[in-house]
Amino acid sequence: MHLVQRLCSRRPEIEEGIFARVRAVSDLAGSEDAEYLPGLRATITAVVVAVAQAQRAGEDSPTDITQMEGTFTQTQAILDPQGKLRETPETKEWLKSDTYMTVMHGHFTSSDVPKGQTPPQGTVMVVITDSHTGWVEGEYIGPTAPSSAALSPVSVSNPSNGEGK
Repeated sequence: MHLVQRLCSRRPEIEEGIFARVRAVSDLAGSEDAEYLPGLRATITAVVVAVAQAQRAGEDSPTDITQMEGTFTQTQAILDPQGKLRETPETKEWLKSDTYMTVMHGHFTSSDVPKGQTPPQGTVMVVITDSHTGWVEGEYIGPTAPSSAALSPVSVSNPSNGEGK
């Protein structure tokens, strides 16, 4: 079994290990905030998923990982400014759903292209994940990071002291 497949099959265990370690080194003990811990868990999931995508694209150790959050409409508009997403009764809620946009640097080659086409390559990879499911909703590989000024940097504030982590 390929390394990436083995890691993906252990994703829940890996995420739980990271989450447990973050809780152990922070002052989260006893935190009962209804949004903080699930938000932290969703952020960890998005990074684990993005790094697995990077490994599929041939980069085992992506660097300068940053993460922003926004709606699916916002993040998709950044990946494809010319693309127009049509809102219909069926897609309305999905387009407003929360996503994470994870930007990574390294050397990437897409492994998901039709036979006979040249795979995209680049030093930047962007992965859009649904913040509720952890599913990949979009991906970009290219030479430059798309402008993400319209999104908010992910900031997880600790309810016990109000500081960002």
